[in-house]
Amino acid sequence: MVTPASALAPSRPAGAAARTLQDAVASALSWLGQAAAQPRAAFSTSFGAEDMVLLDLIVRRVPAIEVFTLDTGRLHEETHALMQGVEQRYGRVVQVHFPDAGALRELLRTQGVNGFYGSVEQRRACCEVRKVQPLGLALAGRGGGVCAATRVELPSRFLWRTYRQVLGPANVPPESPLDKLPM
Repeated sequence: MVTPASALAPSRPAGAAARTLQDAVASALSWLGQAAAQPRAAFSTSFGAEDMVLLDLIVRRVPAIEVFTLDTGRLHEETHALMQGVEQRYGRVVQVHFPDAGALRELLRTQGVNGFYGSVEQRRACCEVRKVQPLGLALAGRGGGVCAATRVELPSRFLWRTYRQVLGPANVPPESPLDKLPM
């Protein structure tokens, strides 16, 4: 069940900054509530700062939205440590999707471990195997997806563009509605 934004804090905190933050949270919860109405809505997290805010809101207030991440096989140890911290705090709420083992084996056979440094074409092939294909499987059969977006290019923005690529422009707006929010 989605908690109405008005139930977040019965009394408004003093100060413009507190009001702005509270308004941003209320707006995000409203948008998440709309997303949760879609069949099997999901949130794709890269565990960035903006994603952690949305993850907390989803787990605590809008649990109907499933949470997933892509483990490309090249994540930093700090990301895995953060994933473990999320699991310790919230339980196993994040589904982890991996590249297909056969496709990854073939990519490494043809390009080598760091082949994506060789050319734009090799980077695209690497992204296809490590990100696009797993994302397509993670989004299959879903009515909607949520990802955080900020004013700079972060993995979440990449995933938003990838949603459009996988699901088609008719199914995913060109910009995340969260692009316009001051988060």
